Amino acid sequence: MIAKLSTFAAAVMAVVVAIAVPAHANTYYFTYTDLLGDTASGTLTTGSLDPANSYGYNNQSYPNPGYDITGITGTWDGQTITGLLGFAVCCSSPADDNILYTSGLSLDLAGLGFATATLDVNIYWQPVATPPSYWALSAPSGTPVDYANLGAGTFTVTPTPLPAALPLFATGLGALGLLGWRRKRKSPRTMLPLAAA
Repeated sequence: MIAKLSTFAAAVMAVVVAIAVPAHANTYYFTYTDLLGDTASGTLTTGSLDPANSYGYNNQSYPNPGYDITGITGTWDGQTITGLLGFAVCCSSPADDNILYTSGLSLDLAGLGFATATLDVNIYWQPVATPPSYWALSAPSGTPVDYANLGAGTFTVTPTPLPAALPLFATGLGALGLLGWRRKRKSPRTMLPLAAA
């Protein structure tokens, strides 16, 4: 009985901790548009918290947590995005650190680097622009010195919503477990006859 009670207590504690710890969304929708008519949209997949928190501006770390971007899908000006670029592949260094910040600015000065079939692109935060804004650079694939500054734009990121049925499923599963535990606890117990002396 004590083993079952301690198992139940551990399960309750796990649920409480899971509810109390803020979750980190792993997939985000993104859009980018600039004054020249360039557009991008798609999804970003993030992994672990980036320990260095990137370059920021003038090599100062951003105060907000940043997560490594591990995957990208979508389009840039109608071309399919084929994948992320490695650090400093596109345009100028520092570039393409591929870190997403979940509060405040979404990208830093090193920005988000990705490729299409013909272009390498970097979307980044430009703090010295008037007014400060997101900008994009692009270069023909494999030619990092031939980049074009595409001008100021807007970059938006929103978390992919959790499927609505998931919390309901978890609640129902927990209720069934609690019901089974209570039913088992209330069942009549049979006593074994004492052995004759």
